[in-house]
Parts: sequence; structure tokens; C-alpha cells
Amino acid sequence: MSGHYKKLDKRVFVFKNDLRKRKVETLIMKKFITIKDCNLTPKKEYVRCKVIRGHKKMIRNIIDNKFPTKGIIKINSKDKKQLQLYRFFQDHYADHASDLDEISKTESGPLTDGKARRKNSKTKLDTENSFNNTFCKEYFTSQSVRESFCIFIELVFTKIDPDCLKERFGFSCCQGRLHNLDCYDKWMILKFYLQDEMFVTLDYCKPDINIENNDLLPSISSIFELDGLDSECCEENIESAMHHVKHEEEKEEENKEEEISLIFQ
Repeated sequence: MSGHYKKLDKRVFVFKNDLRKRKVETLIMKKFITIKDCNLTPKKEYVRCKVIRGHKKMIRNIIDNKFPTKGIIKINSKDKKQLQLYRFFQDHYADHASDLDEISKTESGPLTDGKARRKNSKTKLDTENSFNNTFCKEYFTSQSVRESFCIFIELVFTKIDPDCLKERFGFSCCQGRLHNLDCYDKWMILKFYLQDEMFVTLDYCKPDINIENNDLLPSISSIFELDGLDSECCEENIESAMHHVKHEEEKEEENKEEEISLIFQ
């Protein structure tokens, strides 16, 4: 399964060949839909806001000796993998408390963010209005902050559960009640964006931290159940379980060829 994830990392860069020259971030966001309106996609700054606020909140919980139980930072106290990562997050905080204390303050956010908005609305200090590139570049200036954030994202994506992630982020991968392998692909691409591509956008390198690879994809039996197959069928039939994913990729290639032909007509 880990091999599939490595291949998935590279697939994100295929989007950079988009004929309309749209940004990778835009193309990734278009894979998701808002809960209120399935015709709308979440905005890049909404996603950044969600994860950076969650990161700051988790640091403040450690400072206040509180266990994360709500929102995007909710941790299942019975999940050994989550608890292991949370201890890793705590240990990293202990080693870099000074930097992390500073960025965790509510007033350190942009003007649209809580206390920062109330405090700076009249004085108009040199603070960004939103979670744009300028603010995010400043937020991630410290290597220790980038490392802490990557551990945080690993915590959020301990398991790729579309329903759980829908609740955490406030948007969905599809309109259906049942999810397929394409849904898992979308959430893994979002994870890759938050841990890697976003830093590229900000001219930073992804921090080199020693986190054990998670078994993010569903089990073999779960894959068969997703496709309505017999969960006891042999492993050689995985190819048929993933047929619809390949079909979607072939359709994308056909669409690209059609667009190219239109350009040269």
C-alpha cells in the first residue's frame, strides 16, 4: 500500500500540465465539493484557515494541558496510532516551545481571525487580511513550525476515512452515501498538498521528519466491499476492484487530447 502512496505523490504533478494553466492548488480544490452546495468547491484559503487554526489550537491545548476532543484536532483516545502521533507532536513541542508558543497565539492570525481582527481593526497594524501566501509564508518561516505542522497533518490523516475527514474539514469528496477508491485518492492528494505542495507554493521545502508511513488505504477486503465484490476473492482480482479508477484516468487523457486538437484547429 505504501508504494501506491509514493506513486500518488508524483501524480499530483501531472496536474501542472493543465492546458488552461490553472494552479495545482485550484485543481486539487476542484476535486471536492462544499456541503451546502455541490456545485461549489472549497477555496484554497478556507482550507489553509482550517488547518492553520487547528494547528494553533492543538499547540494551545498542550500549553493548557487539554486533550483535543473537538473539530479538526479531535483525537480518538482508543486509537493507538493517533495517540502515538500525538505524543510525537507533544515531544516536538517540548523541544521547540519558544517558536511554537509564539505562533499559537490567537492574536498572531490575520485580521479576519478572532482576536487579531478585534485587536487590530482600529489600529490597522501590518497584518494580512486573510490566510494568503504572504501570511502563510510568515507563519511557516521557522523550520520547527513546518515540522510541527507536518506532524499535525499526519495526525489529521491518521486514517483515510472519507466520512471522518468530511466532518473534520467541512467539505466532501463526493455526493454519494457510499465512497469508492476515487474518494480515497482525493483525500490522499489533499494530504500530499498540505504536507508538500503547499510548501512548494510558499518557496519552502517539506521538512524531513521521521514519521512512520501510515497504512492510509483501506484493507483489501474493504476495497472489494467498496466495489460490491466478494471480500474473500483472491488478491489477484485487485485489478478489477480498481478498474473504475483506471477508467477515470483514461477519460482524463482523452479529454486532454480533445483540448489539444481544438487548440490546433
